[in-house]
Amino acid sequence: MADLKPFKPSDVVLDRWLIGTFGHAEMEFMAILLVRGCAFYGDHWQMLTRRQLKTVLESDIAGKVKPVCDLVGNPFAHPDLDELIQHGFACRGVTESFEGGVELTPAGISRLAKWVKQGKEEATND
Repeated sequence: MADLKPFKPSDVVLDRWLIGTFGHAEMEFMAILLVRGCAFYGDHWQMLTRRQLKTVLESDIAGKVKPVCDLVGNPFAHPDLDELIQHGFACRGVTESFEGGVELTPAGISRLAKWVKQGKEEATND
């Protein structure tokens, strides 16, 4: 995936839900976790393990990072990785350390372009 991205994970504004980005709140919650994970672990698009995602989630809850802390407290919010994968916005794979992982696909990353901070280029992956 290193061939795409004119913006980094930290360029994606995550101060609220990604409403209207992936079609379902469950996919948007999962995408938020993946973006936060990529920003947390070096600020580049990458495959993340379940352990890494758990660490980021725990850190964001403890630090009251929005929107993660709000989403976790919402009884109707449930991240749905399988649906994100079924729609082609994420995929499973194996990390360099041979652990199972997940990453956003170019289609998933390009959907995030509308949430990029002003002044940054937007992804054009069509």
